[in-house]
Amino acid sequence: MTHKYYNIDCDGVLKPYTPASEKRPFDSEAVRGIGLLTEMGYKSAIVSGKNAQYLLDVAHMSGLHDDFYLIGENGAVVTDSKGKRLYVASRDGYHELKEILLNKFIRENVDGWKRFEWNEGVGYVMEEEKEATFTLLVKSEDGLLPKFIRYVANATQQVIKDKGLPFQLAYNITSPCSGYVDITPKNVNKATGLMVVSEYLGIKPEEMRAIGDSKNDLPMLKFVGYPRAVGNADKDVKKVVEKKGGYIARNPYGKGVLEIAMYEKALFSS
Repeated sequence: MTHKYYNIDCDGVLKPYTPASEKRPFDSEAVRGIGLLTEMGYKSAIVSGKNAQYLLDVAHMSGLHDDFYLIGENGAVVTDSKGKRLYVASRDGYHELKEILLNKFIRENVDGWKRFEWNEGVGYVMEEEKEATFTLLVKSEDGLLPKFIRYVANATQQVIKDKGLPFQLAYNITSPCSGYVDITPKNVNKATGLMVVSEYLGIKPEEMRAIGDSKNDLPMLKFVGYPRAVGNADKDVKKVVEKKGGYIARNPYGKGVLEIAMYEKALFSS
């Protein structure tokens, strides 16, 4: 087999998005899809912005215990299925940034959320536990989420700029009332995580395949030889996959993963 390695995004692909505090197993169809890929000889990695321990716990909850890899925190932490660290990004400036942001956004604690008053109303911020990166979960009501999450992202970017810290950020809206801001070390993304596994296993990028759904999957999808997308993927993701001659599933989430696995099986058998 030429293409012997599959990288599969977690939230939005293997299952719908949930915060790390709400561990939910992968969709049953996704687990069946991974099983089919394994039968065809593919090694696999679960890729996510979540921390590696979360990914390992959810994989075990889903009945996956075979040899696989975990690319967590958008490429900042890479482990095997036993938890052995293959790579952890530099933490230079990490504690300084974390202290500044927590002091900036923490106000009154409401069920784990930090109540934050800003010039257009009230929002809530919560830290999601990470090892080498930093994520702020954000929620707001009354249709203010897009403005509030941009406010949090812009304020964070200003801190990074003022302090000259080696970080980058991106934000994502996951529902009408909630989203998150991811802060990662500069030049770290899902593709750099794949590069670690590529070098560790001696597999060339063009021998890899990947399934994604959102914009933070774009570096990964551009890195591999054969990108795939589930039916619920962002339009920019579908454009990249289409441009590279990849496969776009009709079905969303886990059903899309199973569809892609069946597509691979048809190619494998031909």
